Amino acid sequence: MTSRVPEGQPETPPQSRRLLCLSGGGYRGLFSAIVLEHIEAQLQRLGHNRLRDYFDLISGTSIGGLLACGIAAGVSARRLREALEEDGGTVFPERSFPKVRQIVGSLYSADALQRVISKCLAADAKSTLQQVSAPLLVPAVSWITGEVVLYKSRGLAGNSAPNISLLDVCLATSAAPTYFPPHQLKNASGQLSDVLVDGGLVANAPDLAALTAAIKRWPLPLDRFEVMSIGTAGSAAGGVAATVPSSGAAWASRAMIVTLVLTAQERHAVANCKTLLGDRYFRIDQQPSQGQLELQAMDRVDTSTTATLRKLAEHAVEVAKQSAPAWAIQLV
Repeated sequence: MTSRVPEGQPETPPQSRRLLCLSGGGYRGLFSAIVLEHIEAQLQRLGHNRLRDYFDLISGTSIGGLLACGIAAGVSARRLREALEEDGGTVFPERSFPKVRQIVGSLYSADALQRVISKCLAADAKSTLQQVSAPLLVPAVSWITGEVVLYKSRGLAGNSAPNISLLDVCLATSAAPTYFPPHQLKNASGQLSDVLVDGGLVANAPDLAALTAAIKRWPLPLDRFEVMSIGTAGSAAGGVAATVPSSGAAWASRAMIVTLVLTAQERHAVANCKTLLGDRYFRIDQQPSQGQLELQAMDRVDTSTTATLRKLAEHAVEVAKQSAPAWAIQLV
């Protein structure tokens, strides 16, 4: 006897797994948060109170990592969006001589970022990955070992989930070189156990890492996985041949090498997931126009940038309504 899918509920293949993947991009994460707020409202109409109730795995890098940790902890997308709008300027304050600051040290302090994360996650900032039941994956990079560190919650890794807080996870995945200092992770005895930098260096779009982890957790055929990926409205990092930096100082002064690395590997991950999954992979993003190239910066926070990100997010949702595959149509 064939079971009947309740009216209004999306049809899901038996034993399928749905993944939510959130890219990094600094303040441009506001774009992601606005899209998530819209999806959350759609899901609430279907009877799902929170985003984490619908997706089988939640993954994010950098600002996407903060959003992912918030979602896994049960924070509403609306609250995450409000936090970015309210406090983005405290994380990325305007600096004098920014190019010089990025050459001699980090442009921003991690203290303000830590306060915003703590405010956003509230009591859950102190929750450890061992205490998080929602499947969560957040990448970072160990400076000491040179290896990728994939932070997994108990909901994904079981008893092997590490005993570190969501606050530490967020600070680690967000420690973009030249923007924030590396995050020093200490053990229960207060001794240094690792030094971590931005997960965006290897997985600014964590989509491929999340898909691999999901296949390991649920050994199903590829056609049983569906991935919703949300970008941050970033513009292309490349340029015409004449503008390529010709010295180390030129690369560092505008953090161009960081931007190029983030963009190149993000596009690589997106392309590979699309090849593997076809229409079971759905990416929501919106590249700015030539007149909006200021959005290439991850740290520009002002009323104009906020308004532009909101407009781009709203447009991306409208485009998604027209292009979403059948399994995702009710989300947009």
